[in-house]
Amino acid sequence: MAVSTMKKMTLLAEKENLSAVMLSLQSYQAVELMTTTVEKQRALVNEYYNVDKEDVDSTEEYPADKHIFKNISKENDINYLSGLIDKSEEHIEFLEEVLPSPGLLEKLKFEKKSYTLYELEELMASSDIDQLIYKAQELRNRMDKLEERKEQLEEEREFLNRWKSLEFNPKVVEDTKVTEVFIGAVDTERNDALHESLHSFNEMYIEELHYTDDETIYLVITSSHEANDVENTLIRHRFERLHYNYEQLPREELKRNRDELNELHQKMVQVEEKPEEYKEWLENLKLAEEYLYSKRERLIASQDVLVSENLFVLTGWIEENELDQQIKDIENQIGKYSRHVSISDVEDNEVDDVPIMFKNRKGTSAFENVVTMY
Repeated sequence: MAVSTMKKMTLLAEKENLSAVMLSLQSYQAVELMTTTVEKQRALVNEYYNVDKEDVDSTEEYPADKHIFKNISKENDINYLSGLIDKSEEHIEFLEEVLPSPGLLEKLKFEKKSYTLYELEELMASSDIDQLIYKAQELRNRMDKLEERKEQLEEEREFLNRWKSLEFNPKVVEDTKVTEVFIGAVDTERNDALHESLHSFNEMYIEELHYTDDETIYLVITSSHEANDVENTLIRHRFERLHYNYEQLPREELKRNRDELNELHQKMVQVEEKPEEYKEWLENLKLAEEYLYSKRERLIASQDVLVSENLFVLTGWIEENELDQQIKDIENQIGKYSRHVSISDVEDNEVDDVPIMFKNRKGTSAFENVVTMY
C-alpha cells in the first residue's frame, strides 16, 4: 500500500484575506492545520517584506518585530452560529412535519440541487437568514398556539360529555350556612356500599342523577354539622366531586365547544394551505444550515491561525501531489502577489504528528484503516 508524501505548508498573507483563504482551504479539503513556531513566523514576515539580515542596519527593527502575532478566540461568534444552526434544525424538522410527504413520482421528478462552497457563499450572501428563521419561528408559534388550544378544547369536550346528562347548572346549587351540596360521580360497582355507609346519617338527602354501567352521578345534600363526616365517607368510596365553572348547562357548553373546534380547524387549514411557500422556506433553511455549519467550522479552525494587526500566519500538513493545486486555488481567491508560502519537509521530531494519507487503487482502499492501526 502506498502512503502519500506529506509536506508542511506555511502561509502568510494580509489579515483582510483570512476569510477567503479559510474558505479555499475548506473547499479544497487538503490541508490539516497545526500551530506554527515563533521562529517560522518571524522568518516568513521578513521574507514577505524581502528583508535580509545583511540589508538591515543594527539599529533598525526587522519588520517581524513590528508584528505581534497571537491566536484570536472566536468563541462568541461560534456560539452565535451554533444557536442559529440549532434554530435552523428545529424549524427544518417542524416544516417537514407540516408539509405532506412527497410521493414516489414527486421524488423521482425532484432534482436535488448541489452547490460548491463558493456557490453556497455567493447564494447566501444575498439571503437574510435571520428573517428566514424569524418567519419559520412565527409560523411555528402560530401552529403551536392552535394545537395547544385544540388540546384544551378536546379535554373540555371530554369533561362536558361526561356531565352532559345534568338537567341543571351545578353552579346555581350553592352551599348555604345550614347545608352543603356535593355533586359528583362514583363507580357504579360501589353504589351499594356507598348507600350503606351513608345510611347512618340522619340529616342527608341523596339523589341519583344519571346511571351507566360504569359510573353513577349523585346529588348529595347534608347539614353543615354532618358535612365533614359525609365528605370523608364519599372520599372513602372514591367519590369524584364535580367542580363546574361554566355559565350554561353542559350540553349547551358542548355546542359552543363544537363550534369553536370547527372554527379552529378552519384556521389550521388556512395556515397549512401554503405548501409551495413552505417548501421554499424548507429548501432555503437547509441551505442556510449548511452555510452556517461550514462557516462555523472555518471559525473553529481559524483559532489555530496566528494573527497580527495586519497579517496572519497559518501552517498545515498537505499531500505533496495536492500542493500546487491548493496554492493555485488560494491565488485565485486573493491574488498571486498577496501571499507568501513556505514549503518544508517533515522533520524528525514531527513524524508522530504527521497525518497518514494513502494513495491506493480502489481494490486496496478498504484496508487503509487496518494499516493505520499499526
